[in-house]
Amino acid sequence: MSMREKRKKWYMVMTGIFMIAILFGLFMKYISFIGETLDKEVASQLSEVYGQINTQFNEMSEENWNLLNDGMLAYELSGSEALLDSYVEQLKKQWHFNQWFFVDENGSYIDTEGKRGYLNLGKDFSLLTNGQEQIVVDGTLAGSESVMLFAIPATKGTYKGFAFSAAALVYDKASMRQALHNKAYEGKADCFLLYPDGRMLLSMQDETEENKNLYTLLRKVKFENTTYEEVHEQIHGGESATWRYVGEKKKKYLYYQPVGFQNWMLVGLVPQNVVGRYVEQVLRQTIVLTSLSFGVVVALMAGLLYTRNRRTITRKNQEIAYREQIFELLSSNTFNMFVVIEPGTNQIEYASSNIKRILGFSDEDMKDTFSLLKKAEYIDHPDLKWEDLENIPVGGNRTLETARRHAKTGEKLWFDELVYHVKIGEVERYIVLLQDKTKEREDKRNLKIALDVAKAANESKSAFLSNVSHDIRTPMNVIIGFMPLLQRDAENADKVREYAQKINASSCHLLGLINDVLDMSKIESGKTSLNIREFHLANLIDEVSMLIRPQAAAKKQEFDIYVRDIRYENLLGDSMKISQIIVNILSNAVKYTFIGGKIEMRVQQLPQTTKNIVTTQFVISDNGVGMSEEYQKRIFEPFSREENAKTSKVRGTGLGMPIVKNLVDVMGGSISISSKPGEGSTFVIELGIRICEEEVDAEFWTKHHLFRGLVVDDDKDICDNVVDAVRHSGLEVEYALSGEEAVEKVKLSREQHREYNVVLLDWKMPGMDGLETARQIRKFASEELSILILSAYDWSHIEMEARDAGIDGFLSKPFFLSNFKKTVEQIHDADTAKITAGNSESRMKGKRFLVAEDYALNAEILVGILEMYGVSCDVCENGMEVSRKFENTDPGYYSLILMDIQMPVMNGYEATRRIRESSHPEATSIPIVAMSANAFAEDVQEATAAGMNAYLTKPVNAALLESTLVEVLEGRS
Repeated sequence: MSMREKRKKWYMVMTGIFMIAILFGLFMKYISFIGETLDKEVASQLSEVYGQINTQFNEMSEENWNLLNDGMLAYELSGSEALLDSYVEQLKKQWHFNQWFFVDENGSYIDTEGKRGYLNLGKDFSLLTNGQEQIVVDGTLAGSESVMLFAIPATKGTYKGFAFSAAALVYDKASMRQALHNKAYEGKADCFLLYPDGRMLLSMQDETEENKNLYTLLRKVKFENTTYEEVHEQIHGGESATWRYVGEKKKKYLYYQPVGFQNWMLVGLVPQNVVGRYVEQVLRQTIVLTSLSFGVVVALMAGLLYTRNRRTITRKNQEIAYREQIFELLSSNTFNMFVVIEPGTNQIEYASSNIKRILGFSDEDMKDTFSLLKKAEYIDHPDLKWEDLENIPVGGNRTLETARRHAKTGEKLWFDELVYHVKIGEVERYIVLLQDKTKEREDKRNLKIALDVAKAANESKSAFLSNVSHDIRTPMNVIIGFMPLLQRDAENADKVREYAQKINASSCHLLGLINDVLDMSKIESGKTSLNIREFHLANLIDEVSMLIRPQAAAKKQEFDIYVRDIRYENLLGDSMKISQIIVNILSNAVKYTFIGGKIEMRVQQLPQTTKNIVTTQFVISDNGVGMSEEYQKRIFEPFSREENAKTSKVRGTGLGMPIVKNLVDVMGGSISISSKPGEGSTFVIELGIRICEEEVDAEFWTKHHLFRGLVVDDDKDICDNVVDAVRHSGLEVEYALSGEEAVEKVKLSREQHREYNVVLLDWKMPGMDGLETARQIRKFASEELSILILSAYDWSHIEMEARDAGIDGFLSKPFFLSNFKKTVEQIHDADTAKITAGNSESRMKGKRFLVAEDYALNAEILVGILEMYGVSCDVCENGMEVSRKFENTDPGYYSLILMDIQMPVMNGYEATRRIRESSHPEATSIPIVAMSANAFAEDVQEATAAGMNAYLTKPVNAALLESTLVEVLEGRS
């Protein structure tokens, strides 16, 4: 055999081997294509089946949210609990849910049957309370019953006395399974609702699968074409995919897709032999039939085609690769997206890769880009469909404005979409350009909002100036108007006193208006600060009572305060602002309640849900004129007042309630109103206040030889409160509802040798009052028995008679355990200083004060008031002068310094610091009391930091000046 023939034979053998390799490669590729086709068909089936379940669940969610919104709208408009209850009962029959819940921000609920409880709703609950979103969440009821809730945020309100901020429909999980059950795949497929962390919150087939973790199952199986880590990442990231796996000798398909909200996933597990039974038969037959024909054709054509087209294909592939690389670089750095669509079939031939980045599509989504692109909201053509592309003529184009949702985040994005119908040769295509206009639209929206806010602010400013000008001029007119009358009637003492009283009333009204305006200005400027410090709840309630009782008494109104479930009296907070909230509301109650009406305040500490924080509830109600439903919606607007025949003569600034609302918001609390015209009003304020830990003397009652007590009051609520308050302190307490019953109980206890050690007597009781009851008890009781009067009234004018009747002391209502203990100590502890009567003049008489005041008239008024109490004063015009004068005096010469804050040369803060740092023997002990027209919390804090002992605001209130100076002087001694 010649060399040439050998070469030819070698060439033919190599060509044959090459053709066989090509044939085998093409055949294997075809097999792979058939397999991919099978996977796509299965994925399409699973997507359709589970997509129906997903759609059904989303539609069920939307329907339930709509039912809740309709019900809440009807309830807000009507305010009728009976109407809502009827609506819920009708819905139960139609939709088969278990119950309607009203839910508060802590997860507590009440249903329409009045039952209350607590829901453990997990972290998704914050989406409802903080994010104000509609949610679906699983929870657990009392008795460990597992349920699903469809919930919406709601305008804060009350239902059967329960303050709520959300509403929910509750389904047991059996009902959910029945509603969402799908009979596809002969019932052999599993379907779950899944948290991103793998927990199964709802199984459509088997309730025993719930609360298991899918990731635990998937760790044990073997996946084809993927890994457990990739599957875990996709499920946790909210992507959709279909995979095959083998586990426990069973071949199955795993399918998952996002539900659409709250990061939940819908997961399906389907046996492979159920899904692919018919497709696999076709696959086997196709492989057999095509393998022969395909092999022959490929063998004949492979060599010729490969040789002819090799160079051409290589060159074109390079050109395409270059163009694709250039286009990819351009599209990756722009927000414009490109899609090429084949007419008729609407198949995607090309989609720029930045679609995944801009719209949040996953790799799996990109396989069906067209169906995802169809999910657009057309702004200018709401009825337009993507199928309408056929109406665009060749060479024409159309511009559309659309809105789309980011596939992962749900963010709403805005686009201009330009659709071109082009023809290249005989080939027609649609080219779609999507231009992201989200930022441009958002900028326009923000500019419009800013413009609207500026206009509203300008209008509010004009209205504010108009209102405040009118309200200030009204009392000023009274003050100025009486001045010539005072000059005319200067010799008439009765007239002068009358004019002075009216000028004083108008001055107080003007001062209150100015304080309200300053408070409102401070709050709205965002500069309000809280002066957080330790305070006692009992003291705060006493102060409120002392302020309101004279007002109520002047109108012969009944004013009662009740306390209940008070576990913590020692608290940390801004007691001044809490008092301001309560006093503002109570003052309005007095003003808008008729003569002889009734006002009451109930104070209660709610069950504790947060460590170191106790929610204290103040419920203030009256039977006054009430408010219309329309006015209740704007009661917190500045200068808003409801004008009618009953309220037209009541003076007010219209700033009290806006200040209350802003202070409640600053403290993170809540306020709600319930009112009807002619029936009165009820305000409910809830404030979360920090608990101040205090040491409890476990031996207190033993040290004072008190073991049993008796409380006597005709009001059973008050008796119950006293018993509850003392129950856990170590003192055994019983109660009697009348004086006669109390006398009998004291006699019986003496006969049984179980004597009472202390008796608390209500002063004013029907039949035998407190004083007479004390007289009867003293006839046979032991001398060691302590008897205290328990009353809300001032007992000073009956003190002598009470002492003669055998009364040892006085305890004010409402009852607080801390006040009770203080009174016991005053009576039984010989070392405790007794409270003795005495007037302020005797306590200040003969003392000398150093006064810093640069305004001569203010100094004259202040010196005149102090001289009424027997005090002599030295006046300085600035801080430098007062500090020098003090440093140059002997110890004991001055008893106290009154320090103005704003003065020339040196202000009050600097002067105080200089005095405290001086070498004078009394530099650190001399009391310094600030006097300033600044009345905000930070001013008080700065004064305290400078070394001042107390803080008084101008204009000077004589009574407050007297009590403050006496308190400071007694504290020094």
